[in-house]
Amino acid sequence: MRKNGIVGALLLVFILLACIVLGSFVGELFVDLAAGNSSLSFLGFLGRGYEFGLMPPVTLDLIALTLTFGFTLKFSIMSVVFMVIGVVIYRKL
Repeated sequence: MRKNGIVGALLLVFILLACIVLGSFVGELFVDLAAGNSSLSFLGFLGRGYEFGLMPPVTLDLIALTLTFGFTLKFSIMSVVFMVIGVVIYRKL
């Protein structure tokens, strides 16, 4: 499969977004497992994450039109691990 041009870039973005979502899901699952079971408490750090962005969102009121701009990213250790896996998968294609 050719990864050149816009199709390759869109494929990479899709793979990375899917890996971020899957990694966040797995990280939250590990946090829940660690909270419910003391023998799995060491897994809790895998769901630990950092959130940054526009908090609260910026609002522009133009009387007839109100625009709200907001963007937030949350990265956890598992989402970064899954992003690396996604890049490896992309390079293998």
